[in-house]
Amino acid sequence: MTENIVTTRLKGSGVDIIKKKIILTSPDKDAIIKITDRKDEIIIESAEVVKHGDYAIVKGYLNKSITYNTASKEQFKKLIGNEEDKDVNYRSLSSKLEIVVADGVVRHTTTWIPFEILVFIEGASEDDKVIIENKSIKSLCDNDEEVKDKSIIGILVQDIINIDVTVIKQGDNYGQEF
Repeated sequence: MTENIVTTRLKGSGVDIIKKKIILTSPDKDAIIKITDRKDEIIIESAEVVKHGDYAIVKGYLNKSITYNTASKEQFKKLIGNEEDKDVNYRSLSSKLEIVVADGVVRHTTTWIPFEILVFIEGASEDDKVIIENKSIKSLCDNDEEVKDKSIIGILVQDIINIDVTVIKQGDNYGQEF
């Protein structure tokens, strides 16, 4: 007796929009003058079909790693001068001065933002296996820095997480005798 194993694969996609404010902290004597690098990573904790089927739930975290430069508030005030313009910040310095020098520190903040995505997969049942096929992040805004007193205090995260899953049906064995 030989047995043919038929594997049924069901596919689905789900998205989540994450909107959070991340406050960057530096010592009281420092001002954050520039965000220099950002790295995003999707970390999947679990993926399973829900109890009554037809949906998979994917749980995880969006890991954001942010690197930024600081300078003493005293130095920063000297660099921007006594400008009355509310819009003056580190971005406007390079157009007003030939050389900008700020002795500061490179700092780093890491956050983990939890998410849950429900993916509709018609025909899935709770014993089936869920495989993550693809995961991606897309930012909804370009200028997301929160500024107070002309220095950066944080960023506003507005990201879309997309997850593509495949469900492999369990128990789809059809025996045939030859």
